Order: sequence, then C-alpha cells, then structure tokens
Amino acid sequence: MPSRYGVVAPGLGVNALSIDERVWYSYTPQIIIVGAGTVPTYLVNSGRFNVSGGIVTADILFDGNGGTPGAGAGQLSFLLPIIPSPIRSVGYSIPIGYGTNGTSEYQLVGSMAYPSIWAVLNHWSTATSLVAFTGGDQSNAIRNLQLHFWYEAYALPPI
Repeated sequence: MPSRYGVVAPGLGVNALSIDERVWYSYTPQIIIVGAGTVPTYLVNSGRFNVSGGIVTADILFDGNGGTPGAGAGQLSFLLPIIPSPIRSVGYSIPIGYGTNGTSEYQLVGSMAYPSIWAVLNHWSTATSLVAFTGGDQSNAIRNLQLHFWYEAYALPPI
C-alpha cells in the first residue's frame, strides 16, 4: 500500500507520494562539512531505508579510502533519505552508529531537525560531553562510518 511522505533525498528515483512500506530502497547518501575543512571521500558510499508506520529505518555505510582524507574542525553532516517530522522542529539527537579512523573509534550521535534533510554528526568525547564529529576525525586512510538508526518521517496530510 503506497504511503504519503514529504521530501525525499535528491536522486532517489522515488516519488515521495508512492513510497511502498513493504520495500527497502537503496540510495547514495552524501556527506558534507559545515565550517572549515575537507570532506573525506570513501571507496564505499551506500545506504538503504524503509518506511513503516511513519518511521524511517536507515542503514548507511561510508567505508575505505576513496581518495581525499578528511581534515579540519568543520562538522560532518550526511543526507537523510526523508525529511524528519515537524514534531521535532527543535531538533533531537539519537545514537546512530560508530566511526573509526584507524587509530580511534567514536560512538556517533546524529542530530536532526525539520525542515532540514541533513543530519549533523557528533560523538561523545567523555561520558558527559557531546562534541562535533569533524573532518579531522576522518583524516586517516583507514576510515569508516557505520550508521543504523530510525526516526519519525515527515508525512503529508491526508487527502
């Protein structure tokens, strides 16, 4: 049965009005840097998502040395498959996975808010301190981000 969801990531090839809740969709997530720095490139850049009952479940993998390592203090952000619900317009943070750079491992937290289709990455530097996950945190030739998370999707009003 088709669902009615709002904005989806560009290039998905999926009409937001015809998302089938029984299907896992593939997409190519993008990563950007907000602030000064260099965006890391990865050999593997893949994602998939499913929507069921208004909840988006997503798996994203950025892995391997695809060329340019990350650099700088700018915060990394990634493209969500579907815009989050406006109920969370003030933003919220959820555990979403982990990242490595060959020497360190990071427990990652994603922060998202309507109407942005981008989620920013943070990590715990101590048990009580959440800080930006930066280009410099992905500066090694051995680097990856493994993300698995869910969030409430933006749904169009009933017709």
